[in-house]
Amino acid sequence: MRAKLDIEVKVAAVGDLTRGELAAGWLKIYGVPAPKGARRVFLERAIAWHLQAKAFGGIDKETLRFLFKASVTQPVRVDAAGRDEASERSRSSRPLPSAGARLIREWHGKTNVVDVVATGFIWEGKTYRSLSMIARAITGTHWSGPRFFGL
Repeated sequence: MRAKLDIEVKVAAVGDLTRGELAAGWLKIYGVPAPKGARRVFLERAIAWHLQAKAFGGIDKETLRFLFKASVTQPVRVDAAGRDEASERSRSSRPLPSAGARLIREWHGKTNVVDVVATGFIWEGKTYRSLSMIARAITGTHWSGPRFFGL
């Protein structure tokens, strides 16, 4: 019980630190300077989380593995010739949404809903291979599909 009270006091004290002290605390904890433009509340929360994780234990290994796996999973798409489209998309470092996701974008007062499926994307009942094809159909001009849908 005493440890819980001690950590509550330490976490509460984080709010009283100056911006410079928060940046110094970040450097001590993470070993790198605080991100440029990081808001004060972000630094406070990161330092407070670290204090709590140190006192009570952080994220367990199983959860870390799950989060890492979830963050790097990409749907594998194969075109008609049997080529993996991921290799052709290597320019893009951001993964596309997984099957089952729904993308919503309003354009000129009309709400457009795109469902992500294993074979591509469904918009207005038709299946498309890429988001860019849908963005072009919606706008009438070339757009990066991921950018158009805010990915």
